Amino acid sequence: MPPQSEEQAELQAQLDVDIDEPFQGGFNWNTVWAMFFIAIIMLPGAIYLGLVAGQSMGGAAEWVTIILFLEISRRSLTQLKRQEIIILYWTAAGLVMMGGRLGVGAILFGGPFGGLVWNQYLTQAPQADVIAQHIPSWYSPTLGSDALEARSFLHPDWFIPIVVTIIHIVLFNINKTAMGYVLFRITNDIERLPFPMAPVQSGGATALAESSQGAEGWRWRVFSMGSVIGLIWGAIYIVIPTLSETFLTQTVQVIPIPWIDFTVNLRSILPASILGLATDLGAFLVGFVLPFWIVVGTFISGMATNF
Repeated sequence: MPPQSEEQAELQAQLDVDIDEPFQGGFNWNTVWAMFFIAIIMLPGAIYLGLVAGQSMGGAAEWVTIILFLEISRRSLTQLKRQEIIILYWTAAGLVMMGGRLGVGAILFGGPFGGLVWNQYLTQAPQADVIAQHIPSWYSPTLGSDALEARSFLHPDWFIPIVVTIIHIVLFNINKTAMGYVLFRITNDIERLPFPMAPVQSGGATALAESSQGAEGWRWRVFSMGSVIGLIWGAIYIVIPTLSETFLTQTVQVIPIPWIDFTVNLRSILPASILGLATDLGAFLVGFVLPFWIVVGTFISGMATNF
C-alpha cells in the first residue's frame, strides 16, 4: 500500500477508536423518555411519510431525535454520553420500521398495521375470489364482515388479527435480538468481518457527543454538511409534492417518487422485465461507503433477478 500523507494519517488517527476505553451503560431515564417521544411523535410521522412517498424516514428519525434530546440536555446543564446517543439511535431506528416484508420482497408502509391493510385488500380483491372463503379470520375479517364495509380497525372482528400481529412483532424482535447477537459475535469476534456502515453511525454519534461537550471537530462539520444536503433534497423530493397536492389540483413531482420507471419504455426490447432507477438519496450515498465488490455483486444480482 502507498504511504499515507500527514493529513491521511491524522484523519485515520481521529477515526480510530480507543479499544482500551472501558464499556459504559447507556440505558437510563434519558433513553426511556426518548422512546416515548419516538413512539408518540416520530412513529406517526414515519407512517405518514411512508404512505405518501413509499419510503421510510430512514436516518432522519434517528438524528432528529438525538439532536432534540441533545438540546434538551444542554439546556438542563447535562451532557449525553456517546453510549446514550447510540442507544437513542438504535431505539429510533427500531421504532420507525414500517410494515412487514411480503414473500415477494415488497415492503408495506403504514406502520405495524400496514400488513393488515394488505390482508383486508387481499380478502376483497376480485382476483382472490377463489380463495377468499378459505382465508382464516385470524388473518383478516372474513368476506362480508361489517369491519371491511366500515373500513375501520375499531371493530371486534379485527381483534384477533391485531392480537396475532402484536404477538408476531414481539416474537420477531425476541428472535432478532437473540440470533442477531449470536451472529454478531461470530462475524465480529471470530471471523473478524468488517461492518462498513458502523463507522458512519458511530461517527455521527461521536460528532453529536462532541457537540454536546462543546468540542466540535471535523465530524460535526461533515454531519452539518450532510444535514444541509438532506434538507435541500427533502424539500425538492417531499415538500413540493406534498404542498402541491394540498394547494393545487395536480401533484407536482420534480423527481419521481419512489423511482424512475423504465419498464414501459423497454417492454418492446425486454419483455417481462422490470427496470427502474431509485430516487432515494440515502441508497445512493450508501454506495460510497460499502466495499466496491459488494456494490458490484448487488448490481449484478439485481439485474439477474429483474431481467
